Amino acid sequence: MTLAETLVAITIFTIGITGFTTLFVETWKSNSFVLEKGQIITTATQALRGIEGKLRSLRQGSNGDYAVKSAGDFDLTVYLDDDKDTIVERVHYYLDEPNDKFQKGVTNPNEDGTYPAGDQSVTTLASYVTNTDSQHLFNYYGKNYPPENLTSPITLTDVRLVEVSLWVNIKPLTAPDNINIQSVTQLRNIGENQ
Repeated sequence: MTLAETLVAITIFTIGITGFTTLFVETWKSNSFVLEKGQIITTATQALRGIEGKLRSLRQGSNGDYAVKSAGDFDLTVYLDDDKDTIVERVHYYLDEPNDKFQKGVTNPNEDGTYPAGDQSVTTLASYVTNTDSQHLFNYYGKNYPPENLTSPITLTDVRLVEVSLWVNIKPLTAPDNINIQSVTQLRNIGENQ
């Protein structure tokens, strides 16, 4: 082989390796994108399904409080039987903004039916939550849904539907972009007279 033939062979080999490497890298990025998007959607959907079922079974608190204790743009506190033990717990859903987590705090009543201050146990429902001030985690509706969107301050006895809107993103600086998962739940155990 001559020097010219060797240089041509090396050039062809280099072009082939570069093409294969580029194909491999792009396939890897695409696969990573699909897996991350799937993981985000699965986690957020599971969190919302759990909340839907719980919110449908609101009850009056053991201390006699109304079923909805507080309703804000980024937190909701209600009374329900969270662990199916027939005891009504106070459940606090909220956005832990500094840590980008959607949390659930549960407080059991004392023997006299009162609830201690603060959350006794906290569970993370979803991570990588990116809701902003203009993307409320909770929206509230009265009996005239959808046109009646209740605004702050919320009159708790007017709440009939709760919309939970999670914006999530595992890697905010790269694709996939923020993904929004929403759920609207009717508060079934709240009658017109309550």
